[in-house]
Amino acid sequence: MKPQPRPRRKAVTIPKATGPDPAALTAADTASGSGRTSGASRTSRTSGTSGRAGKEQLSLWMDADVLGRARTAWRAESVADVDQPYQHFSQWVAAVIEAAVIDSERRHNNGLPYRPTPKGQIGRSTHR
Repeated sequence: MKPQPRPRRKAVTIPKATGPDPAALTAADTASGSGRTSGASRTSRTSGTSGRAGKEQLSLWMDADVLGRARTAWRAESVADVDQPYQHFSQWVAAVIEAAVIDSERRHNNGLPYRPTPKGQIGRSTHR
């Protein structure tokens, strides 16, 4: 008797995200309504699917030369101050992005945190 192939799985349909167009939002619309003035962390603390509370994954494509230089910059930063705890490359990149976000909020939103844009609102790009 010949072995039978496994039955095929049914196709999964994933609905598109709904919500406002982020390109139409203004600085006033994106300002957080929480009015926080405490020194609490400004990063989101929602639970991600990775099992790491408050963390979500970001994948990006960038110029190979710039990425190589970023790795070198991380290596230089990692050994420059031995009194600081060791940071993985992804932690260093996340800190650089967070600093850029805070700078953008300072320049465009009177220093108030932006309201987070939900997943699925920004289209995916292809690497070029």
